[in-house]
Amino acid sequence: MRPRTTLALAILALVLVSLVVFWEHERPGTREEAELERRLLPARTETSNFERIEIEREGMPLALAREAGGWVLHEPLVDLASEEKVERLLDTLDAIEVLARVPEADVDATLGRPALRLTLEGPAQLTELELFDLKLAETLVYARVDSSPDLLLLPTRLLEELTLSADEIREERALDLSAAEIARFELSGVDIEPLAFERSGKGWRVLRPYEDEADSSRVGALLDLLVALRADRFASREELAPDAPDASA
Repeated sequence: MRPRTTLALAILALVLVSLVVFWEHERPGTREEAELERRLLPARTETSNFERIEIEREGMPLALAREAGGWVLHEPLVDLASEEKVERLLDTLDAIEVLARVPEADVDATLGRPALRLTLEGPAQLTELELFDLKLAETLVYARVDSSPDLLLLPTRLLEELTLSADEIREERALDLSAAEIARFELSGVDIEPLAFERSGKGWRVLRPYEDEADSSRVGALLDLLVALRADRFASREELAPDAPDASA
């Protein structure tokens, strides 16, 4: 065999080996394929990119939007949402595992209307999840993602965790501020002499009822108490003013 022919065959063999190595490296392995198969959300979905969450269920609409200051509740009312609770919800959706995929034709019972519809929206991503009341062995619930022909079997707890009321996801903190962000504050009320404080350099000054240097450690302790205040529950307008006329009438 000529040296030139031998060299050409050697180069061809090297190219073939390189292609095989590249294919084996790029092709998802069996374990990776199994992990993708178990994911509820589509592959490459980043929950941190979602900007809107909508949960539709009979009589209990819920809509959240990520804004500059964090998550805000838009339906059924407008209020700050708990960052911790919203992120926990997204983490649950990201971590939940699909236990089985079943062709809808193989399901004996009728699914009916979805008990809950979840929409997750972000830049160039839109994911819709439908959960049905139909359960299997009381521990699994049927679901569908993005109008897929196959149904998913998911743990029933996901339906329970998504059945949230507005009060359960509202921000419970009385102040959406840290102590370091407050430069001036005033306390007043019925039968309470107004007190006003303002930052002065590294310390605090009393502005009302008189002007003087303040004990910075005590003012700091008071601020820590104020920013730690949390709501035990949320009262309706009817509870606060039961005899007030209905503004919508």
